[in-house]
Amino acid sequence: MTATKTAKPKPIIVWTADLGARERSLHSMIGLPGNGDRKAALLEEQAAALEATQGLIRDALDAVNGRASSFATTSPVQVRGIARVAEERLEAAGITKANRSGAVVRHRGAGPSANAYKYAAKATLIELRRDSKGTWLLVKAEASSVHPKQAELLDIVISEAAAEDAKRAAIKPFVVAQQKAGS
Repeated sequence: MTATKTAKPKPIIVWTADLGARERSLHSMIGLPGNGDRKAALLEEQAAALEATQGLIRDALDAVNGRASSFATTSPVQVRGIARVAEERLEAAGITKANRSGAVVRHRGAGPSANAYKYAAKATLIELRRDSKGTWLLVKAEASSVHPKQAELLDIVISEAAAEDAKRAAIKPFVVAQQKAGS
């Protein structure tokens, strides 16, 4: 029996909602005269932020994946994509920014789609946590397995307050009928 490889790195910044806002800001400035210095500064800032954490994320993934690559999460870009999807889902659910803090995302990719696979394939289970500043942190990466035709796992764990936000947003377009006493 082999031990499961787990990397519990010091939390590594994966993606920040603020970076998404800066990306949109940059795209809105493209083609506008007089914004060359600002665009260059934003690009430089983004490149530095990505460069600083990319190696740390890759090291954590390499530690648990070994040589596995087909169904494993192997790239910092994939991890950032998972954080971005989670943030978009929280926003779409109507959860306020304040109540998104502490959300945890667990992700494992889908299994092989071909019937030729008879056994489980090596995969990566990652866990991200959102802090109060809107930053997603990689808090855990571990070796996992995935079976043929097994669906992707993307669980987002939220607080009670966030759940209340989502409930309010879900019923917002409706008028709730009041029942009369004795009916």
